[in-house]
Amino acid sequence: MKKLKSFFFIFLKLCYTALNFIKPNTKTRVFWDLLSILITAGQLWYIPLISSFPNLDTDPFWVFFERIPLMTFTFDILFNFITGYYSKGSWVEDKTKVAIHYLKKEFWIDLATLIPIYIVYTFKEVDRKWALIFMIRLIRMKKMFERTQDHFQLKKLDHLSILSLMTLALKVFYSAHIGACIWHYLSISQSTEINWLVYYKLDDEPWVVQYINGFYFIIVTMVTVGYGDLSPQTTLEKGFICFLVLIGCGQFG
Repeated sequence: MKKLKSFFFIFLKLCYTALNFIKPNTKTRVFWDLLSILITAGQLWYIPLISSFPNLDTDPFWVFFERIPLMTFTFDILFNFITGYYSKGSWVEDKTKVAIHYLKKEFWIDLATLIPIYIVYTFKEVDRKWALIFMIRLIRMKKMFERTQDHFQLKKLDHLSILSLMTLALKVFYSAHIGACIWHYLSISQSTEINWLVYYKLDDEPWVVQYINGFYFIIVTMVTVGYGDLSPQTTLEKGFICFLVLIGCGQFG
């Protein structure tokens, strides 16, 4: 067994030595960043959903939202070890320096976000809310997005208005998604009170119906339309909505 482990580590070392370094602005790196952004965005939607709907059957999502992301984020760590960097205008491709540079910065974020989702996706008895630690990967996502913007020159004046509009739309959608997930979790955490799910007879409906109703309510609340067909019923729900309205006013004001 020890010989097998030694052989495995020697094999990895040889592979690492044989690999060519990649510049941050090359097509290969930008393509990988785009793939990572898409998969990270999927996780940022999926993880709050499974955390707020504990009885959600994840089997239909298993491959696309669990196995593929785990493989992608594992390879991303390896990929970052062979991506050089610029220091004071000079291109650094010394393998030791690149490894130390990555270990000092993004490595710990990548590792800290990979371990919780690996545990949650592998061991089904683990509380799904541990996967929420993955949300700190937003820090890394911002850097990858900026690198992609620079490559495609999206910050040019003729692209700026479209980019700003898309960014605003994504912020609104994601804020509403997070709000809908919290809104649902608040209701199921108050099983002894008549929460909004019970009051509107949605507690026995499928998760999709509950989620869409929650998403709809959060959207109309954030944009301060408020049709009145849904409303908070408990003190905790009312407190959350007060906070949400303040966030909405700050976002759209």
